[in-house]
Amino acid sequence: MSVDYVGAAKIKDALFVGDEHTGQDLEFIITNKVTHIINCAGKQLANKWASIGIKYLTFYWCDSETQVY
Repeated sequence: MSVDYVGAAKIKDALFVGDEHTGQDLEFIITNKVTHIINCAGKQLANKWASIGIKYLTFYWCDSETQVY
């Protein structure tokens, strides 16, 4: 199954909703002055930019029909 690149949607100034590619795109993060990221896939995706000062709120959810949120 192929998934197209989705990217980020701007909700309002300084608030975006994005996918895994957005969270790993350093150019996007720098250009949009991102300082905090909510990682809802902590089991699958590391907090890649913590070493450069990005603050993370990490949830260790799985993409599963049985996942309890």
